Amino acid sequence: MLNRRGRTIITVVSLSVLIIILDCIIGFTMGGVFTVKHWLIVIPINAVLSLLSILFIKGKEYIKSKKMLEPFIFITVLLVAASCLFMFGLARLGADSQGIQYDTVIEECCSEPKSPRTTVKFYDKDGNLQTVYVYKQMWIDDESVPETGAKITIKETESAFGDKLYTIEKVNGRIQQ
Repeated sequence: MLNRRGRTIITVVSLSVLIIILDCIIGFTMGGVFTVKHWLIVIPINAVLSLLSILFIKGKEYIKSKKMLEPFIFITVLLVAASCLFMFGLARLGADSQGIQYDTVIEECCSEPKSPRTTVKFYDKDGNLQTVYVYKQMWIDDESVPETGAKITIKETESAFGDKLYTIEKVNGRIQQ
């Protein structure tokens, strides 16, 4: 039988592979943008994977003890976070680099104080209202800060899962980095 370190390594590698497979299945069936439906599937599956990994590493007796709750919650939270990161990474990694660019106008823009996130809403080329979250610590100058009514250039690409990804390329004619 394997020692504890060997079982831990096997468990970590197995969990990584299972999470990638799970994210691919979920991404191709439900899309790559996390919604409530994704959470309802990912959290229970990761809780089961967490329980199985503790069972494999520590054994049946440990699962029956009260000490199991803290590592169970910790591993489940780590697995859910890894699922989110893998899903985001897989969607971006497989994104089509040759997207289409078009100009539109910001319909609504808001940023919270002390938050690096700015929420930008605009109408896409099909006339649907879209929301993009822009993460910038600070804007280059006052003219490059997005605001309601500003002219923006959007680059629309398709993710590996078939979802549309929107990137703000220019605000008021200034290239964003």
